[in-house]
Amino acid sequence: MQKPIPEKAILVVLLASASIGLTLLVCNRNFVRDSKLSVESAPPLESLEDEASRAVLVRGDFNRDGIVTEADIKPSIDAWLDHQGFLARMDDLSSEDFKFISDINLDGKFDDQDVSRLKAILVRGVDSTGAAVANGTTINSVLSSESSAITPPPPGPGAQIPINQFESRIANHGKLAVGMNLSGVSDWNREWVFVDVFKHSRPWISQDTGGRGAWDNGKEIDLNKYGYPILKDGQAAATLMFRDMDGHYPAGVYTCTYSGTGELRFGLDAKVVEAKANRILLDVTPKNGGIYMRIDRSDPGDPVRDIHIWMPGFENAKSPFHPLFIKRLRPFLVIRFMGWARVNNSTVAKWRDRRTLEDCRQSGSRGVALEYMIDLCNELGAVPWFCMPHLADDNFVRNYALLVRDRLRQDLPIYVEWSNEAWNSIFAQAKWVNKEAEQRRILAPDVIADEALRDWRIWQKVFGSKSSRIIRVAAGQHYRPWVAETILKRLNGEFDAVSCAAYFGPHGKEESRFNKETTAKDVLKISLKKLHEEGVPLLRKHKALAEKWSKNLRRRIPLLAYEGGQHLVTWGKNVPYADTYFEAQTHPMMYQCYADLLNLFFNKVGGELFVALTYVAGHGRSGSWGHLQYQDEPLDTAPKFKALVDAVGGEL
Repeated sequence: MQKPIPEKAILVVLLASASIGLTLLVCNRNFVRDSKLSVESAPPLESLEDEASRAVLVRGDFNRDGIVTEADIKPSIDAWLDHQGFLARMDDLSSEDFKFISDINLDGKFDDQDVSRLKAILVRGVDSTGAAVANGTTINSVLSSESSAITPPPPGPGAQIPINQFESRIANHGKLAVGMNLSGVSDWNREWVFVDVFKHSRPWISQDTGGRGAWDNGKEIDLNKYGYPILKDGQAAATLMFRDMDGHYPAGVYTCTYSGTGELRFGLDAKVVEAKANRILLDVTPKNGGIYMRIDRSDPGDPVRDIHIWMPGFENAKSPFHPLFIKRLRPFLVIRFMGWARVNNSTVAKWRDRRTLEDCRQSGSRGVALEYMIDLCNELGAVPWFCMPHLADDNFVRNYALLVRDRLRQDLPIYVEWSNEAWNSIFAQAKWVNKEAEQRRILAPDVIADEALRDWRIWQKVFGSKSSRIIRVAAGQHYRPWVAETILKRLNGEFDAVSCAAYFGPHGKEESRFNKETTAKDVLKISLKKLHEEGVPLLRKHKALAEKWSKNLRRRIPLLAYEGGQHLVTWGKNVPYADTYFEAQTHPMMYQCYADLLNLFFNKVGGELFVALTYVAGHGRSGSWGHLQYQDEPLDTAPKFKALVDAVGGEL
């Protein structure tokens, strides 16, 4: 006979279940099933369980008082239960667990230890496909199951969480809100984005059949609407994947599948071990050459198309994204898609110009399909930060917003920025702004404000009653606060956040003193000095602008960093200290530089969100922007990335 369950305990269990469910919904994390999980055996910082704990604290505290209480959780119960049908039977809970739950009810707190324990007790009420556990299934039977992950699906149209549960800013309660910029997808990009590596491939190179002649014979390749080649007699089309990766990509047997009739050849790091009709197995030994593929023959009546090259073990995988790419992004609350959208120097103006899911690849000047950006955020539970191309017409912006509205999880807010650094003369968008300013006879920052406002109003109209999900980001220039000041004045309150970059590094007279004897430690000492003496005061000026407008508008306007990190760059110049800059990227002192930057930005300046640039990229004379040099780089040699992860976990 089952012992009766106190009414109060049942209420708290339901509240806790709803909270955990909401965390899953918000964060879409994959949790490791471990029936032995306890406070004493709490997982390490980077583990998925700990990710969820942080997400509960940061995103579950709707009234922003620093404690997740019943009052925070209660509004979400109906929405969560309606979405998931989540009601696990509680009769298998031990008396110790009931006592623990009752303690939560009595003290009103929901801290890290509570979250860790409750996940172990309650989160297994959903099976690995996201469906509700069948009637009669007990907690213990699910705990002991062999299934390894929980991935709830995005909520459907009838399962929207009430908009009043949103806070248009991400608060931090001892755990810093850090986001990440992604690099543009390319054959040499070191992020293992897609398990179908053909999506990373280089645009077609015209060659002669049989591998004869020049690497690029200069002849134009005709393409179908999806970008697959229509070859002329004697013409071949070649491409590369994983080029210049120093061997840092997965080894093993890759599987190439395709449709149509033709002949495909492979080389460099890839060797054909088996070839059948429309299916080729490749033994890949990663080096620096990458995977070379050439279409030597393609039947005009049945051309080669629909090409996929799957990493080992991922043929027709459910998620298009590599698990390590996902895992190492999980700590970050916001993903900024400036790089994926190829916003800098963009030529995209019409909706028909955009990249689509059906296109043969996701590299090149048109960037990555918006659907993939949305799907990545849905899988991570991360908040997207979109940058609108400067040439995009109203119809493009409208369709963009519609796709986000209908495909993005309903529990996620959306940052929207117009272009990227439209004041920066190295980019085409700045040249366009300056030309428009002359024609309109207004200041360049006024053009930025007008264009942003036009796009934001379209977004708001598309979202209608749910437009509070949209966070309108007015971005300026770190070293010239006047740019942001002018933009904000022109916007006259029609914005939600002020943003600038937050970099540190030497420049000008400091660099003029560097020579081949300069050490990495010398460079980083000067970088820290510049951060304290110049960087922070300029950040404070932007914070003062945010506070001024907060007071004027009687609502909180946060300061965000749209990009940030080290800024050791020689801009391609042949200088004697170039290698020293590379050495500094992995020097132990770099960790302290980042710790200072983040603590100053959040705790001294009062910033609320720091978005680092960029996720994975190698060292180069145009910048060593990657916080990881390789997707699989150990944390021991990645002080920049480790500092960011530690900041998220409250470990700095």
